[in-house]
Amino acid sequence: MMTKQGIKIIILFILVTIVSYIGWHMYEGLQAHKQYYNENIYDYIPAQACEVFHINRKYSLHDLSVYDSVPFHLVKIIDNQLHLPVIITKNSDNKHLLLMRTGREQAENIFQYIQQNIALHYPPRIKKYKDAEIEIYSLRNDEFLTCTFYKGLFFMSYNYKLVIDAIDTKPTTSFFLQTDNMQKVNDMLRKAPLSIFIKLEENKLALEYRKLNDIIMMDGYILDKQNTDSMKIEKALTMYLSTIPDSICIESYRVYPKNNLMAVKIILNKIY
Repeated sequence: MMTKQGIKIIILFILVTIVSYIGWHMYEGLQAHKQYYNENIYDYIPAQACEVFHINRKYSLHDLSVYDSVPFHLVKIIDNQLHLPVIITKNSDNKHLLLMRTGREQAENIFQYIQQNIALHYPPRIKKYKDAEIEIYSLRNDEFLTCTFYKGLFFMSYNYKLVIDAIDTKPTTSFFLQTDNMQKVNDMLRKAPLSIFIKLEENKLALEYRKLNDIIMMDGYILDKQNTDSMKIEKALTMYLSTIPDSICIESYRVYPKNNLMAVKIILNKIY
């Protein structure tokens, strides 16, 4: 028969175990909360991106859909858990990646929503990569949706490799590394409801995106202050414009000097 002292020891052990378990989860929550505020989301934009869409206002999501429907569809998956700003990158293979800040509970809600409303009805495949657990959901038409919550950030793409590239990205290898006129970039990131950053050969182009009905107006600058060769810039810009979606036609574009930089103005129109 167990003594009173033995019962007390067992009860004490159970209490210590419960307190330790609660403490560990509180610690994990505090660490996730700290990462939520400390991690710089822009450090995780892969250098392989050729276009970066930066969304500061929720109403701009519909404006973006006129230009490219894929980012819009990605964002709609997390519409009820959206935390601005939202970043969507596009690589040279026309594959997209979504990044945003999120808390652990918010990320879990997204995973649950995808499982219940987007994916086919069986559990996701889980892959471990570095400190991340990557969830891969099977969709119709033999497609897959890849998501992960990592260091207070949420990553999502229809392409597994893009999520891996983002996890591997560091401040020393990110999209904006060695970009001239970062003040222009920071101003646009902070103030513009919707902006697009585009690689033009060795340069980058920063554009504020505005939509009026089906007309898209994009105004901005070539970020390389050393390059004032308008012919060379216009040639690179023409190559970029040849890659825009087939549903869009080019009304006009212009390259001209402004404020000691080369400015760009592009007007596009939607084709029905």
